[in-house]
Amino acid sequence: MNPFISLCMIVKNEERFLGQCLKSVRRVVNEMIVVDTGSTDNTMKIAQEYGARVYQHPWEGDFSKARNLSLKYATGDWIFILDADEELAQEDIPIVTRCIRKTDVDAYLFSNINFTPNGTCHHRNIRLFRKGKVHYRGIVHNNPVLDGVASVAPIRIYHHGYNLSPEEMTRKYKRSEALLLKQVKAEPQNTYARANLVRNYRLQRDYQKVIAEAEKALVSDNINLFDKQMILNDLAYARFITGDLKKAKQASLEGLAGNPCHLDFLFILGGVMVKMKKHRQAIEYFNKYLEMRGSGEETPGLEGLLIDTYGYQGKAWNNIGNSYRELGNPDAAIKAFERALEIDGQEPIYFKNLAGLYLQKGLIKLAFKVLKKAMESGIADDSIKKTFARMEMMSACEIAT
Repeated sequence: MNPFISLCMIVKNEERFLGQCLKSVRRVVNEMIVVDTGSTDNTMKIAQEYGARVYQHPWEGDFSKARNLSLKYATGDWIFILDADEELAQEDIPIVTRCIRKTDVDAYLFSNINFTPNGTCHHRNIRLFRKGKVHYRGIVHNNPVLDGVASVAPIRIYHHGYNLSPEEMTRKYKRSEALLLKQVKAEPQNTYARANLVRNYRLQRDYQKVIAEAEKALVSDNINLFDKQMILNDLAYARFITGDLKKAKQASLEGLAGNPCHLDFLFILGGVMVKMKKHRQAIEYFNKYLEMRGSGEETPGLEGLLIDTYGYQGKAWNNIGNSYRELGNPDAAIKAFERALEIDGQEPIYFKNLAGLYLQKGLIKLAFKVLKKAMESGIADDSIKKTFARMEMMSACEIAT
């Protein structure tokens, strides 16, 4: 007989996503516990339709307090944690069943695939654990505290909450910022809270605040490697975006010294080298990024780190192609652009780059084929449409003569 699994959730006005979330786990959990902190929409009705036990509690400005409260209502041997804007990959359900049969593991980290307007980012955290082995702390990004042994499981959670409208995301970021500022003021030595505040400013694209808060946090005597990696990542990115390439390189190299496989630092360094016109070094960094991405060793020992460039393989190949083109090696550039398109056929720039090089080498039919594919895919921009129209006209004229 399999152990009993309790799904534990905290919700508020989640009618948009809640149904698909509960549907994704109903075949794997034995009970659903939903703590509602003040919904005014159909959230509670949807939860009850899926057989969830719903408990109403007022919102007290503390995510961990609400999360811990949900755990108290659970009667299962194992706790499964999901947010309403997430769903379990259906192909991974059998793995969950295998996990809870093991006797030497108390908690499992799952892979969180976050969908954003810029692609996907990735991190791992504890989502399945034995009852009584985990509690949460932190008023914003409720951090699981484990008393026991953890293991990584190849189970995917899809997160849709970062792919909302700009207005919805702004409200979300501002709400989190206010809570994080409150936490940092109450706990000035809490570098995890500071790291999340730095990330919040990055998400709001307030890069000067990213830099100021990051530099303030990095001088702390009690900063651990995990928090330092988080902060250096956002600092390096902010330096890159604001054009301070020397300091972006410095922050990235410091990050790699603590974690040589970190994808984001490798990708940023590739970008820095491109801007500095050091294209051979750029190619080396992007190739290293692709090697680490393919190996799955992007954060060894630091599994909870957020990886922003997790879905950037196509961009890496495109950047490699651009660098080879600048180095006067069109054949290598073509191969790189072809790889970019194999990975991601939804980026117009990849089609333009490949078609442009085909035209440069006089490969008219191949260029036409690439542009036609972009047209048929429905992702052609004005530049592709104009070039394609000219080539069609030229082709028609050749036939006529």
